[in-house]
Amino acid sequence: MDLEVIGVICLIVLVIIISKRLDKKRIRRELESRGCTVDKISYSFGFYNDEDESHYVAIYKTPDGVQHMALCKTSLYTGVYWHSDAVFPNSSKRSGISTSNICESCKSELSRPSNFCPHCGDKL
Repeated sequence: MDLEVIGVICLIVLVIIISKRLDKKRIRRELESRGCTVDKISYSFGFYNDEDESHYVAIYKTPDGVQHMALCKTSLYTGVYWHSDAVFPNSSKRSGISTSNICESCKSELSRPSNFCPHCGDKL
């Protein structure tokens, strides 16, 4: 293989690596500006007809402790566009979900935070 071809391939790989790092940094800044803490940002395969944008899955916690998984796309020119956002099933909010370990109705010990007691069915 010619040295020029190898040089071009190395340059392309370097540009891709740098652009992915900049994308992740852009997503992290966007989330941290809202007071969230980022757990993980990973590359995801994109949607159709999005040639200039990269797609990522971001797992983060909001300031009130709720864990989310969001799909987003980003590029240097468009910023961060949030496609979808889902709350993790076992994520607990400070309001609405009991974090007590004992049900007040039946006095059963709870293994995890919940809205209802798994033993008696009463609302916590």
